[in-house]
Amino acid sequence: MLREEAIKHGKEQLEVFGGEHREFIEMAIKALEPCEDAIDRAEAMTEIMMFAGNVKSDEEDIYIKVSDAVQLLRELPSVTPHQRIGHWIDIMVGDMPAQACDQCNTFYPLAYTGGGHKYCPNCGAEMESEE
Repeated sequence: MLREEAIKHGKEQLEVFGGEHREFIEMAIKALEPCEDAIDRAEAMTEIMMFAGNVKSDEEDIYIKVSDAVQLLRELPSVTPHQRIGHWIDIMVGDMPAQACDQCNTFYPLAYTGGGHKYCPNCGAEMESEE
């Protein structure tokens, strides 16, 4: 069952079983919905590095206060994370058959993947079949 299907099913169950189970079902639906309070890690690092670059390099001013860095992170815009979609690429590593994720280029011996996981163990990309 895909996340979207689970959310739809949860909303249907909410109409049927609401009552005493309402809070539980609503919490389950919320847990499945995309997070609206995520920040972009690259943008966060850029902001912190720009902040660090503006700090005077005198010996007494060489540190950055954590509270200032935290405040910078709080002010960054939220982003909605998206599920990465990838494909396994059949490769040979020496004489060993393997599969590589086309999203992060990490490879796994076929003995480990068993012909392909549904998700890349390294980057979490959801693997689509090559049909």
